[in-house]
Amino acid sequence: MFVLSVRRVECQQVKSGRRGAVVPWLILLFPVLLGCFSLAVHIASLYQRQLELQIASDAAALAGVNALSPLDDLLLFGTDPISNSTRDGIFDNAREVAIDYAGKNPVGGLNVHLDRNAANHPNGELVAGSMNDPFSLSAFDTSVTPAWNLYTPRYNAVQVAMVRTVQGVLSSQEVSARARAFLDRDVIGFKVQGTSHTGNLSSGFTLAGPDPAIPVAPLAIRTDLSNPPTDTGSWDYNIIFRHGHDDYSVASVSPVSGTDGVPEIEVLISESGGNPADNGRVVAVPSTNTIADAASQVATGITYAQLAAYDPDNRQLLLFNPATGSNQRTLSRVTPNKNQLANMRDALASALGQRRIWMLYDTSAMSDVHVVGFVVARVMHVEQHDRDVQNTAHCPPQSNSINCRRHLSVILQPSMLITCTAITDFSKRDLGPRTIFNPYLARARLVQ
Repeated sequence: MFVLSVRRVECQQVKSGRRGAVVPWLILLFPVLLGCFSLAVHIASLYQRQLELQIASDAAALAGVNALSPLDDLLLFGTDPISNSTRDGIFDNAREVAIDYAGKNPVGGLNVHLDRNAANHPNGELVAGSMNDPFSLSAFDTSVTPAWNLYTPRYNAVQVAMVRTVQGVLSSQEVSARARAFLDRDVIGFKVQGTSHTGNLSSGFTLAGPDPAIPVAPLAIRTDLSNPPTDTGSWDYNIIFRHGHDDYSVASVSPVSGTDGVPEIEVLISESGGNPADNGRVVAVPSTNTIADAASQVATGITYAQLAAYDPDNRQLLLFNPATGSNQRTLSRVTPNKNQLANMRDALASALGQRRIWMLYDTSAMSDVHVVGFVVARVMHVEQHDRDVQNTAHCPPQSNSINCRRHLSVILQPSMLITCTAITDFSKRDLGPRTIFNPYLARARLVQ
């Protein structure tokens, strides 16, 4: 017992001696540990500042590119060709918007000042330009002197590149960020994104329903693929080639009588859909939809549930058809009776002044609708006629002539819309029968 006791005391003394030897080492290593900790915090703070600068760059680029699609339709549709002063004014506004959004995203607690670069120098902090292919990042044309042409891929990109000196924990250091945003106009379809109805900065539309939806109205307008178009009822003849009437303008969002320089198209939908003069068709999405459902979709858009019923696998409305390899989709047609025509009239009248996406169809069979594209337009006027106004003298009250049926007259004026619900695909631009490059519709996205 005595020996064991001594050994126990000796072991305790040895442990005590080892514990005390750590203190000098801690004193010696403390500056090193403190330095490592400070360096880690410094690097983390620089990373945070760089992230904040990147967020400011992304926001500025996206805001600027949205402003390249102005809400005022008179700017791009009011005159042809578009004047250089209008072009320069749109650029000036885009720069203002980009600068404003950069300043709303502070870096290190300080507001970011983005240089205007009014001369649009390629190496400037804020550069506007054009991209044809969003996947070719080097193909960024910074020239802003060519005339603005709605029907070519031009003036659709904004680049922001910033280098800023920020204060870290140990020292000041430069951080950099770059962003390029692009208005992608190769629209082949639509899909609900998130739970929001409204689009982004340049949306300008409102949907009335509680469910997430795409802002597509179930109405198709006839198109004429010939060049120049000869079909006087087609979108191309009236809008693109500017032969349409100019009877309405927009005042504080509401349509009023009066010219504004923007051409319009009158879309006719007749009772039972048999009038050869009809240049509009009501579309069923899904195919089980009735006229009442279509009238509801004018206000709500095509909802997620309806897209799921139409396309259970992808829940989207897609123009591209893998079976044919072309941008054409055949949809079901529904025709209204007298009462249903009035329902459509009321639904469209409730959307006066609002933007909607409308389908384009080519001359197809009476029982279906061959959709080949999309356009954006405001509803300017809606009226129901008891008989064809062009054939009043030949239409006695009891006439069953195909040209004497009741019809709906809808006046539409072209507009622009940016929506996150758009599906885009540059590779399918020219698969026909009509190019999917869309001067009215785009999705704004970051490409760098």
